[in-house]
Amino acid sequence: IYTGLLCVLLFQSGSFSQEITEVINEPDANQVSADTEFKFNFSVDWNRFRYNDSLTYFEFTATLYRTLLKYVPEEDGSFSAKFLVDAELIDGDSVIAKKQWLNINKVDSLEQIDNNQRLYCANSFIIGPGEYQFKITISDPNAEDREAAGIFPVTITNFPENELPFACGFVLE
Repeated sequence: IYTGLLCVLLFQSGSFSQEITEVINEPDANQVSADTEFKFNFSVDWNRFRYNDSLTYFEFTATLYRTLLKYVPEEDGSFSAKFLVDAELIDGDSVIAKKQWLNINKVDSLEQIDNNQRLYCANSFIIGPGEYQFKITISDPNAEDREAAGIFPVTITNFPENELPFACGFVLE
């Protein structure tokens, strides 16, 4: 009952659309070392919501597996990993919005990390209608060779007036 109510409350303010894409960076032969026998990748998902009559709330999330990050020892005996996210919204040849933030994940021991655990991050832009490019880059500051980026076309249109479309999207893997 609460899930259905939450869905209705979330979408009562406007429309919704969703996209999901996986970004993969495969190191080339010159970059591969004993430490890079994997693909550094992440999934990105975005939604748009009506902000007001002329603007859209463009929300994006990214996820990556914890095992892709390099955990380094801390003074207190714990371990920490970081991932830096750079997101840009590009109109033509101009960056019209940019967000950058650092995410930190700490564990008491490396045994706490398993292959199925993901880390999440989210952010947003408030933008008007238009044709844009959405660029997102995620990198691991603890390891030089761990970075992936993707650029995606994004079309933002005005939402229909006098309508309240409902949608409740779920992504299953």
